[in-house]
Amino acid sequence: ELGGDNTLNNNGSTSNVSSSSASIVNHTTTTTNNILQQQQSDYEASLAKDRAKELDRREREAQVERERLLEQQYQEERQELVANAQQLLDEYEEPTSEEGIKLAVQLPDGRKIARRFKPQDPTALLYAFVDVHYLPQRDSLTDYRLQSLHPMFHVARGQGTLADHRPHLTDAQHKLYVDLAPAAGNTEESAGAESDVENSSVH
Repeated sequence: ELGGDNTLNNNGSTSNVSSSSASIVNHTTTTTNNILQQQQSDYEASLAKDRAKELDRREREAQVERERLLEQQYQEERQELVANAQQLLDEYEEPTSEEGIKLAVQLPDGRKIARRFKPQDPTALLYAFVDVHYLPQRDSLTDYRLQSLHPMFHVARGQGTLADHRPHLTDAQHKLYVDLAPAAGNTEESAGAESDVENSSVH
């Protein structure tokens, strides 16, 4: 009987040890898994951060390249515009004070330029004169008009001759201003001003 009790006690102790060992193993496995999961999570977060930085770097480089191409295109268009304008100016000799009308143009930067024109000169010649001296913002190389304030009227680009704008341009000297791209709300007013010029033109 005593031997039997010892056997039961030994079996019980063995069972407790086994259960304790299994618990320790499970705990260790769980801890290891948690550590591995945290490491994987940290790695993925670091990887995502690195990818975001790389995308941001590439986007900045792409933006710089776009700006460079736009500036290059602008300079090429500007050079072509000035060359064509100068070529047109060279085709028309500036008249003397007796036969010409002196037109002064105030540029947006405050500078004033002036030249004499014949009444029969095309309005494109007047715009060519301004194009040579005026450096507008990008995307608006020709997006401006010349206007007079007294009386109020616009000289349209490349349409007709200066004589078409008489009786407005009959003075020996007349001052014009560079009118930058008009707002949408001024379209009707501007169109009306041009219509008045056309209706009062002497051909």
